Amino acid sequence: MTLHNKGFTLVELLLATALLALVMSMLATALGASRRVVDSLREQDGVEQQAQTALHRLHEDLAAAFAEPTLPFSATQGKAQRGLHLEEGQADNLIFASMGHLVFMPQEQYQGPALIAYRVEAEADDPRRLKLLRSDVPLLLAQASDADFVEKSFLLLADGLRAVQFKAVDERGETWRYWAVSSANGMVEVALPAALQIRLDFWLDVDSGRSQVYETAVLMPAGLIRTWPQRMAAGAAGN
Repeated sequence: MTLHNKGFTLVELLLATALLALVMSMLATALGASRRVVDSLREQDGVEQQAQTALHRLHEDLAAAFAEPTLPFSATQGKAQRGLHLEEGQADNLIFASMGHLVFMPQEQYQGPALIAYRVEAEADDPRRLKLLRSDVPLLLAQASDADFVEKSFLLLADGLRAVQFKAVDERGETWRYWAVSSANGMVEVALPAALQIRLDFWLDVDSGRSQVYETAVLMPAGLIRTWPQRMAAGAAGN
């Protein structure tokens, strides 16, 4: 009895190789798509954490804001977002007095009112990406009147932003227009907006134009109180 060993033909080997290549290609595509999804979710998670941190800090500062004649609430448009054409009443820079002084070192004794400032700047390596900076300077100490000290106190709060928009509103939800202390008949009117609308737009992918928007409104209790007049220092000195 004779045994015959039968092997694969060349055509069968070519077909098997082609099929294996097709399967490997499909696996590579699936793995690549999964990897992109994981990277995207990881990036969104990082954006979510930054947004929560920034909004929490803004809420703490604004909720503790108070009317101060020497430091009126100010919301202005800076240079970093000129190409965005902010709407009327919208701003990306803030300056106000607040009790929200942030203590970084336990040994720091000062826990009083502070000069709080927020501003937006373009990132150095890519001007399409913006960063939100925060300054916190004790108001009752000499540093608050030192422009250089205030400038050096700005710290990064969030980066990778597409746009930052603030809008102060009154108790009727209309644009609040009293950006500075106004005086008449030797009196000073001290006022704050009732709330600040905040819009933070974070880049997810600059090249594809994808971004994630976070919006909220923070009530300012001191702004809900009716404005009260105070005499200017010069006028009060003669009484």
